[in-house]
Amino acid sequence: MKARIHKAYRAFIVKEEAPLAHQNVLDYYSYVVSNIILGNDRSTPVIEVRCGDVELSFDENTVISATGNGVLTVNGERMDFWRSIPIKSGSMVMLSTSSVAYLSVLGGFKLQGKKGIKLINLGAIDIAESKRDFEAILMEVPGRFLSSNYIPKTGNPEEIKIVLLGKSEESIDGKEFILYRNGNGHSVVLKSLNDNIKIAVLENGDVRVIRGEDGEYSVMAEILPCDFDKLARLTNGSIVRLKAIGYEDAKIEIFKYLSEINRIEKMIMLSAEASRRGAVPLRVRFNGNTYNVWVEEIE
Repeated sequence: MKARIHKAYRAFIVKEEAPLAHQNVLDYYSYVVSNIILGNDRSTPVIEVRCGDVELSFDENTVISATGNGVLTVNGERMDFWRSIPIKSGSMVMLSTSSVAYLSVLGGFKLQGKKGIKLINLGAIDIAESKRDFEAILMEVPGRFLSSNYIPKTGNPEEIKIVLLGKSEESIDGKEFILYRNGNGHSVVLKSLNDNIKIAVLENGDVRVIRGEDGEYSVMAEILPCDFDKLARLTNGSIVRLKAIGYEDAKIEIFKYLSEINRIEKMIMLSAEASRRGAVPLRVRFNGNTYNVWVEEIE
């Protein structure tokens, strides 16, 4: 099967195998969940759009999922993020974003070569054959979604946790900054609201203070992987507040981050199995919390 690319601006095919490295993707959480929703392997290549858009169609029926922050339309009709969506052959799919968004397809896009990222050009992209039966996947579609409790929310200001590296003459802990993206949408610059401090956040998560007009800088902190994801989903002009935490607290945050991804994979697998058995989904409120409950007939 092939995907036909009709339009592409700042769109890439990406693959990430190291969950904490952010070597090839901006938002690992959205990347991996887009694959989990479809039952793909976690490291399956997907389309990543950075402050741009992509329009494509498929020459066979398939199932897709969109995650991150943006707008998804199919034949002009707006569709929900964070769930599986059946797509008929020839349907026009468009994904646009002012920050970062992901589009996964059943089986995954093929990525040639050893590099984990490739710019998309107009033409055709090969799609790998899914390991699972297509009809079985269709039966699971009602259960292949991310619960609203796990969909990332954006704050204003958005708190971003960092680990300070040694001492610096500038204090950035607790300060608020305005976010600006560079031309390719990959790295960002944070400009302080109250003084002249300017910070560059590079692709590897390093937080660097820029000094003077000559662009000299020094590394003074690292952003936690989960907060690097949050930063990637923010749009230009968003307010960011930096919060410094210690190494032990950082280890706990990273453990919680990876554990949540594992929990999401288990929940989606169980809800997909329930859907395949013919169970009906209900949303139930209990003690102020909302839960997804599957009800099936007892023979």
